[in-house]
Amino acid sequence: MDEVPDLVLEHLCNDGRFRFKALPDPENEPQDEKTPEFRAALVKARLTDPAYLEEIQKITDDDPAAEDRRIRAERGLRDRLR
Repeated sequence: MDEVPDLVLEHLCNDGRFRFKALPDPENEPQDEKTPEFRAALVKARLTDPAYLEEIQKITDDDPAAEDRRIRAERGLRDRLR
């Protein structure tokens, strides 16, 4: 991270080696979505939000993108609640 590409390429071309360290996983859930109030509203919205329900109904189990579509529908719902 924060390396100069030309220097990295030169190092690799001269049989140089690098050691890589993984970045930590990003925080997937914003702090304001962890509150009891938000979680209660989310449970209710999953049952009543028309846009969310419409998206979920379109998803079939044999759809290769089903999981991605569920994640996008959930994120959209959470964004509307925020």
